[in-house]
Amino acid sequence: MLAAALPLVGCGTLAAPAGDGNAVRPNAHAGPFRDATADELPDTVRKVPYVLDDPNANYRESVAVDLDGTGSLGRVALYVVADLAPGTGIYRFVSAHGRSFGKKPDPARPVLEPGAAWEGSFVGRPDVHVIGGKIWMLYQAAGGIGLARSDDGRTFTREPGPVLGPDPAAAWEGGKTPGAPGLLKVADDDFRLFYAVDDRIGEARSSDGVTWKRAPGGPLLAPLAGSDADAPFDSASVGDPYALLATSAEGRRITRVYYAGGNADGQRGIGMAARFGVDGPLTRATAPVFPVALDARSPTVLPFSGFTLLYLTQIEGTASTQDYPAVALGVAPGNASIPAPSP
Repeated sequence: MLAAALPLVGCGTLAAPAGDGNAVRPNAHAGPFRDATADELPDTVRKVPYVLDDPNANYRESVAVDLDGTGSLGRVALYVVADLAPGTGIYRFVSAHGRSFGKKPDPARPVLEPGAAWEGSFVGRPDVHVIGGKIWMLYQAAGGIGLARSDDGRTFTREPGPVLGPDPAAAWEGGKTPGAPGLLKVADDDFRLFYAVDDRIGEARSSDGVTWKRAPGGPLLAPLAGSDADAPFDSASVGDPYALLATSAEGRRITRVYYAGGNADGQRGIGMAARFGVDGPLTRATAPVFPVALDARSPTVLPFSGFTLLYLTQIEGTASTQDYPAVALGVAPGNASIPAPSP
């Protein structure tokens, strides 16, 4: 049985812009998140706060995509690794309002499954974005991180080899295989890729999404050391990065990187680190933005007008019969209310 959840405390803030003590901080409105409530989830058959939950399907490593991009909650596609017929792979589910995804994927077959020699026996941990009118999917496989693209989000054409594989010259990676891609579009010809190796997070840069150059130096984010008595929630591991750009009230660009952090007891929560601008080191929030409990990982954060949604993978419950992954939904700020969709 998993240990009880640690208490959730407020999210820390980063340095204030000079001369403006009341300015919005880089991590304002970035958390903490609460569980979605029964009133906010239209499918009452599922256990709150889950939007995909099936002990046989083992829904995991999901990423959510805002298909409308209007600023209001509308159609959301959820790409998720699942054990469904005809086989394990990355499946696509679509919701008209981002909260009820049904039990049948669209299409019925995986949108991506192992097919290239370098991928080995699996593909997983997708990160999906709308780029230039196409759907880009970064994903991990045995040989590294791959890229596949689609016109409709259903049929993907992959690059012939990994776009980021092991690199013996990257000393901190130790020649290990990168995974858990998190893509960030900075401009039409400027992309960042956050990735995980050996429980740490690195960063790379590209002009086309295919050829990547790693950032020099050590990892961008590493486990945060602490004493056994008060070790931080991410003292043992950081991974599963998901990145987005935001703008402060003063017009300053902000890079936010959400990630799964773990401690020595095997618990995981969702953390957030941020920076002003698009380059440079990250500063952590002082507490997790989603509680350390139930093996939380694989965050996706979608901002809308008045609230932000967090999709994540976690274990369904603490009982032995609930020890399987499912996709949960969180909401920020805590006092936001998402009205139930019309029947």
